[in-house]
Amino acid sequence: MTKNNLPSVSIIMPTYNGERYIAEAIDSCLKQTFNNIELIILDDGSTDNTSNVVKEINDSRIRLISLNHNSGLALALNQGFMCSIGDYLTWTSDDNTYEPEAIDIMVDYLEKDGEVDFIYSNYYLINEEDKEIKPIFVDFPYNLLEGNCIGPCFMYRRKVYEQIGDYNPKFFLAEDYDYWMRIFKSGLKMMSIDKFLYKYRFHQYSKTAKYGADVSFKQAMKIRNKYFKGYRFKKFFISRSDMLRGIFIWRREWLKEKCPIIVKSLTSMKNELKRIK
Repeated sequence: MTKNNLPSVSIIMPTYNGERYIAEAIDSCLKQTFNNIELIILDDGSTDNTSNVVKEINDSRIRLISLNHNSGLALALNQGFMCSIGDYLTWTSDDNTYEPEAIDIMVDYLEKDGEVDFIYSNYYLINEEDKEIKPIFVDFPYNLLEGNCIGPCFMYRRKVYEQIGDYNPKFFLAEDYDYWMRIFKSGLKMMSIDKFLYKYRFHQYSKTAKYGADVSFKQAMKIRNKYFKGYRFKKFFISRSDMLRGIFIWRREWLKEKCPIIVKSLTSMKNELKRIK
């Protein structure tokens, strides 16, 4: 779908009892400088006033889908993407917000670099009152082997969804990490943007606060062991400034044996960094 020759973007927003912040989250999507979007909101069996809050917002770009019961993030996302028609895809949470130019910047990046399949950006951690706690810098894609370094602000081409498939409901609290690992291992190109395009809210009702970081960590370890069992990865940075210039050393014997496509990607990255240095 195009509008004035612009690509289209599908933003999926699952929500469960999100009435407190969802209006602000929706507003941040609708007020993007890039407006050729569809916002698919999945009300995942909310028992509060979430559905009515959404219905009160009059914008033809919103599609509200009400699920009969709380099915969880992964299944809600899968339902949303199944209904999506955008050239580019992303999803967001009912308590987080985009910066006004976030979608525009990510679309522009993907449009200009046809080799990149998945992009992601830095973000701000904020509290319940919208006050910034600290900036969060994302890391190189290969650091997914150490943990979830992608963050909550990202966009990918429809071909990624078509190749990777659905989110896995077995990895509660780490559904995104599992998906990023699958993309990474497939050899699709992932790149970061050194811009702050998103605000991630930490509050007492968030899943992280409710279930604790330990649950997320254990799930992440299951995921890493699933895709890279036996992995022992170490990297050494000479200094912070050298790290930012991309000067690093990695141990890759394990990768050579287990996943040569990643070694090829890392080697290309290293050669490119040498070229532009």
